[in-house]
Amino acid sequence: TKEDRMKFFTIPLMVLLSAIAPAQAEQSQQALTPVEVVESQLEAFATGNWELAYGYAAPEIKAMFPSPEIFETMVTNGYGYMLEPLDAAVSLVEMRESRALVEAVFVSEKTAVDRVGYMLIRGIDKQWRISGVFPFQQKDSAV
Repeated sequence: TKEDRMKFFTIPLMVLLSAIAPAQAEQSQQALTPVEVVESQLEAFATGNWELAYGYAAPEIKAMFPSPEIFETMVTNGYGYMLEPLDAAVSLVEMRESRALVEAVFVSEKTAVDRVGYMLIRGIDKQWRISGVFPFQQKDSAV
């Protein structure tokens, strides 16, 4: 019957689509550039999604800060200007096969302008992870 034929085609189609959706999500996650990784982590900070923010950290960072809660404390105490900046700009400085350097400039009421460098590494899974943050230049005064 027509209904049997529809079931015959619908069920395999649903199975196929359910297999494709996770693959597409994984592919889009792998497609993040170093700049997008930094921007995504900053968005996670802004929304208070510390598990997501922690997910962008490289294994060596996770070894030093073994939970999202400990990571949150470190970021809040050491990098508070990243949490609610008036403005932020992120740009690529240099990228090689497995390493990248990204600059982020934060403007906040408390600290005027902060420039930091993000070091990223590409893991064996081909995804970029943040392996360190350091002062990129001395603080500038607000213009």
